[in-house]
Amino acid sequence: MNNNLQRISVSVDKEDYKKLKGFSKPGLSTGFLIREAIRDFLLKISRK
Repeated sequence: MNNNLQRISVSVDKEDYKKLKGFSKPGLSTGFLIREAIRDFLLKISRK
C-alpha cells in the first residue's frame, strides 16, 4: 500500500456500490476505482 494514502469514508448509493463491486477483481479494487475517479475529477477541474 502506498504510504501517501489518506483514509476517508465515503457513502455511495447501493446500486453504484454493486456496479463498482462488479468491476473489481484482483489488482483492481473498489478503492482503486474510487481513487482513479477522484484523480480524474481533480484533473478535470484543474484544467478550467
